[in-house]
Order: sequence, then structure tokens, then C-alpha cells
Amino acid sequence: MSQLQIRKLTLYKQGIGYFERRGRISGTTLALDIPRENINDTLKSLNIVDHSHGKIFGVDYETPADKETVLKELSIKLTDHASMVDLLKSLRGRNVALQTESDETATGRVIGVEMSLGQQNHAATVLLQDSDDPNNIQIHSIASLAGLSILDDQAAREVSFFLDVSQTEQSRTTLTNVNNV
Repeated sequence: MSQLQIRKLTLYKQGIGYFERRGRISGTTLALDIPRENINDTLKSLNIVDHSHGKIFGVDYETPADKETVLKELSIKLTDHASMVDLLKSLRGRNVALQTESDETATGRVIGVEMSLGQQNHAATVLLQDSDDPNNIQIHSIASLAGLSILDDQAAREVSFFLDVSQTEQSRTTLTNVNNV
């Protein structure tokens, strides 16, 4: 994939800029990285000329959703203030293993998180349908948990994907010109 240098730059006082790139390319594609916030203006004013009489077949560009949109579409929802409560709420219906501070393990499906069942005011508890006896509902204080294992592979992948997306910063989009050389 070829890259072309800017050969001419004109800036107008209205905040508009004209950028001209020229050069020879090798291969059949040319990539142009554009800041994400400028993609709309770039596409509106993009003009591609092939002086070697080749035919331009098209321009492709990535249109990934922004980070907030991707995170909103996931079943896992985590905030900065109550990640454990948010995680347990997001795992509703999924199988987990809770490790308590007293080194006990409880396995089952997460029913939900309650704020009113806690021993203290505003202490959160998790309700768990017992794996061995579905008629048995366990109540565990979130404050007494020492660990959590997600036993559902899909849910574990979604948590990992949520964390991966959370740390990315996508600020550029690539335009790709495809022509026949």
C-alpha cells in the first residue's frame, strides 16, 4: 500500500484547508489516515485524480462505531463507581462461582443484586440459584466476597471484550483508494 506526501497546502482564514497530495504509487491501493472527527468533511470534499489514465474503482473507508456505542451494545455494563455490583447485574442468568472471605465457594446462576437485603444500609447482596438444588436461593453479601469466577465462557469473553474496548482510543479512520494500475 502506497503513501503520498502533501505537496501543496492552502489554509483559508475561515478555518478551511486545502491539501494536495501527489506522487507515484506502487500497487493498486493507496491509504490515507484521517482524524475521526474530520471524516465527514473529508468525504464531502475528496477529489481523486489518476493522471496515468488508470481507472479508479472506488474508495473504501472504515466505519467502526465509537467506543461508547460499542460498549452500550454489550450485555456487560460496568461503571467506574460500582464495578462489582455492575458485573454481577450483567451476569444475571449466568453461572458463576463465588469465593467468600471464609474460603467457601458457592456456585449457581446469578438471579440479581439487591441493595435492600444487605446487613447494613446500602450493602449490596447477590442472589444465587444453587447449582445443586435449583429450589435453593443463596444470598451472599458482596462485601464478604473474596473472588468471583465466571463459569459461562460467553460471558467471560464478553467481559474481556468490554475491557479491551474500554482501553482503546480510536481517533483515526483510513480511506483506501482502489484503482487499476
